[in-house]
Amino acid sequence: MTSKKSIAENCAVACSKMDNKTVTLMVALDDKNEMKILQNLKCDMNAKEPVTYVINKSGAGYRTV
Repeated sequence: MTSKKSIAENCAVACSKMDNKTVTLMVALDDKNEMKILQNLKCDMNAKEPVTYVINKSGAGYRTV
């Protein structure tokens, strides 16, 4: 499984490419309070590995695994 450290490092690189006008969120698949955002992202609820989404301020984004 991808480590939290390597995910955070990848997020930091993406954030730096967006002039550091970003935020980083960690969302738990098993948290019922997070269901709306998971549905909006079309998250695979059966994922076995962490998934990283990079979304710019206009809402355009891409998903990395």
